[in-house]
Amino acid sequence: MTLAVDETAGRVDVTVSDNGPGIPETERAVFRAGSETDLRHGSGLGLWLAYWAVTSVGGDLSFADRDPRGSRVTLSYRHPDREDRVS
Repeated sequence: MTLAVDETAGRVDVTVSDNGPGIPETERAVFRAGSETDLRHGSGLGLWLAYWAVTSVGGDLSFADRDPRGSRVTLSYRHPDREDRVS
C-alpha cells in the first residue's frame, strides 16, 4: 500500500493505492448515490468513514482501478485559505 499527497491549484489530494482485489462496482455505486438502502449497501465501514470525512468539509472521494490489480482511492480537499491555517 502506498500513500501520496499532492497539493496543486487550490486542492489537496490524498491518494491511497494498493494491489488488492479492487473495490467492486456495487460498492462504488453506493458512494456515487451518496446513500444506502436495505437492498443496496456497502459491505464495510471504512470507505463510509472516508466518504463522510471528506464530504463533510466539501471534498470529494474518487476511485480508480490499478493495472494489473488493485485500487486507488483519492480524497480531494479544497486547500485551506491562509486565514484558515493553524499557526
